[in-house]
Amino acid sequence: MHHRYQVTRGSIRLLAKLLRQCLVLPRLLLWLLLGFLLVPTSSWAGEADVRLVIDISGSMKRNDPQNLRQPAVNLLMELLPDGSHAGVWTFGKEVNMLVPFGEVDSQWREMATQKAGEINSVGLYTNIGGALEKATAVTPTSQGKAHIILLTDGMVDIDKDPLVNQKEWRRIVDKILPLVKDQGFSIHTIALSDHADTELMKKLSRATDGHSGTAKTADELMPEFLKAFDAAAPSQQLPLLGNRFVVDSSVEEFTALMFRGNPAESIALIGPDNEPVHHGDLSADVSWHHTDGYDLVTVTRPLEGEWQVSGKLAAGSRITVVSDLNLRVKPLPINAPVGSVLELQLALQEDNKIITRKDFLNILSIQAKSTYSGSIDPSWMHNMDTNSPPSNGVFSASMDGFKKPGEYLIKVELDGKSFQRGFSHQLLISMPFEAELKKGYNDNSQREYRVIIRKNAEHIQPNNTQMALSLLTPDRRKHVYPLEINEKDTWEYAILPQQEGQYQLQVKVTGVDDRGEVFEYTLNDLDFKNTPGDDFASMLGEPEVATPKEDVASSVASSVSASSAPAEPSPEEEVAVAEESSELLFYIGLGVGNLLLLGIGIFAFRKILGATSESPENATDEQPEPAVAEEDTSAEEEPEIDPGTMEMEEIDDEIPPMEDLEPDMDFEEDDIEEPEVQSEAMPETEDLQVEEPREPEVERIDEDFDFDLSALDSEAGDDDTFAVSPQAEQSEPQEPEIEDELPSDTVTEPEIEAAEEEPEEEPEEEDMAQAMLKAQGLDLAEDELDDAISNLIDELDDDAEEPTKKPDSNMAGEINLDDFDFDDDDDK
Repeated sequence: MHHRYQVTRGSIRLLAKLLRQCLVLPRLLLWLLLGFLLVPTSSWAGEADVRLVIDISGSMKRNDPQNLRQPAVNLLMELLPDGSHAGVWTFGKEVNMLVPFGEVDSQWREMATQKAGEINSVGLYTNIGGALEKATAVTPTSQGKAHIILLTDGMVDIDKDPLVNQKEWRRIVDKILPLVKDQGFSIHTIALSDHADTELMKKLSRATDGHSGTAKTADELMPEFLKAFDAAAPSQQLPLLGNRFVVDSSVEEFTALMFRGNPAESIALIGPDNEPVHHGDLSADVSWHHTDGYDLVTVTRPLEGEWQVSGKLAAGSRITVVSDLNLRVKPLPINAPVGSVLELQLALQEDNKIITRKDFLNILSIQAKSTYSGSIDPSWMHNMDTNSPPSNGVFSASMDGFKKPGEYLIKVELDGKSFQRGFSHQLLISMPFEAELKKGYNDNSQREYRVIIRKNAEHIQPNNTQMALSLLTPDRRKHVYPLEINEKDTWEYAILPQQEGQYQLQVKVTGVDDRGEVFEYTLNDLDFKNTPGDDFASMLGEPEVATPKEDVASSVASSVSASSAPAEPSPEEEVAVAEESSELLFYIGLGVGNLLLLGIGIFAFRKILGATSESPENATDEQPEPAVAEEDTSAEEEPEIDPGTMEMEEIDDEIPPMEDLEPDMDFEEDDIEEPEVQSEAMPETEDLQVEEPREPEVERIDEDFDFDLSALDSEAGDDDTFAVSPQAEQSEPQEPEIEDELPSDTVTEPEIEAAEEEPEEEPEEEDMAQAMLKAQGLDLAEDELDDAISNLIDELDDDAEEPTKKPDSNMAGEINLDDFDFDDDDDK
């Protein structure tokens, strides 16, 4: 250990006088006097040099919606001791010096508080490299290390082109980071949200022995800031036991940072005189800064004795002091590998001089310990021997117990009976290499398990390292894959499991470090079980139920006993059964309802079709299907419904094609339908614009059948040809053969449907109907047409009685059946 020795002018004069009397004084006494006068001074306590680099990109609106960066910066400015140096830089695409770098005093704090209010989230890019270059451009003012606290929530982003950003990432790692390290800076990084480039943050921190933390939410931002600040600017603290602390006569000023356990509760300080001090009290010796989350109180010239805090305190609360009597601890590393043995050295200083008086050191009680994060029991603890203190006043001990990776808290507590001092330090213990297994999906929506290997040791270079992944599949087949390093200095491999079951993984790392030593590591704890069913349940948010191995036997035994003896259902089981039965009834009712709706729909559909397509011929020729017995029953139950009338009401006075009004001139005995059936299928006459007697239709008309109107006795003498719509074939696929010739002006059901579906063609159909009426001499008045319909019905009744007799009626003197000339060649 090397020390600087301070020799005053008085000691030099005294030394010269002693030298002149050296013949009288023994040589041993001379050396004792020299050792007493030359007192070593500590270089451990240097002035703090802290530079805050804050991200103000637009994504901060999402990750820091309350803009907690402002109070965090204000808190750090208040905690910095006078005489230290600090500055604040903000960056997006450009880098700006928000608070000029300078010496910390009351005037500088006031300016920094005002400038911190300008922190926003308006940046377009994330220029991390440029921010580091600007923040390190000022030469460090401290004899020790200067510190950079970098807060960002994004990736390296300076351009829309990903290749440009990738080149910038390499520039930061390969060029900027070595320069920053050589200048003596430590970079403490805080990644806000999981979207930040944590790989880069860890690389910057570990290469410069800095703190690396992640604040996944804005509420975690303040604790991470304090961890980085403690690493950058260690402060003298008073031990806070519960809500009490002791202020001695050497304390010139103390600052109490109190995080409230209940944000709505007020906090007060109670001095040795039992007089409480509240927020808002006017006092020249008290400065109180109150926020929503904490209170920061500075008391100058405090009363000597025990102080206490009224109210519940949360984690992170502390009491820092400005005193002539300080506990100094030699700087400890922030990052160390697993199994490290660290040397702890500490001393007590008064007026920046180490106290070496044995009588004073004998009354001290000094305890040091390290505790693993999340644990109560310390992993290492040591009590300094103050009964036989070292002659130079520097106590030392070797710390071990760092057997597993993670965060450790090192604490030193000094009790001097009339005064107390404390010290704390965060230490991150890590493996030279660490492995992580990430579960997710690839771009093809396939389940994948990605193995990621990172290097933490600075004395190991990637180009001198080889890695191999050993994979054992559920069918007990072993596969070995070499791992290649990627552009971000990590090794990755994606596993696409094809089998269900347990997969075992192991990574072996070999190589040579910078010292020329061969190393070999084995990374385990990467096994996983591929269960597609559980994976699907997890996607749906259903909790996976797993039975512990040690409880399998008991669960089997309980199931056997339950099956051997019947047990009464518990209230919970009864409720579950009731719920299941109610759900079953609900689904049954839903199914029955759907069937009823389907049956009603089929019934209505058949009724509508029957109203327009059924004719006497169809009714007698086509046999009813036995499968529609329910529909026939429902039809019998509702005889009052006239489907023909319903259909014509839907048409709303549309003019049907004339084919619907043409009678069939040739009847067979089997083709005759009862009059009531015909009248049931007949539409009401008042619903038609052009009324015409309606005769029974033929069963089907072939699509290629040509109507011959040349023989009709018409005044116009026009020859028109009509074809049956193709929709008619689709409605009734079976076409009966037509034995006799049909009149050319017989209409079919699909043409009525076409008239319903295409109302815009009504004028054309009306003109066509009028032309047909004129051609056939049927352009009659309403009374004449009514008489013709009545005569037609009477003739049909006569035909039913005498089927062999040829009907011969002139239909009110207008149509003579002998005038029809049937051409067998045209009948297909």
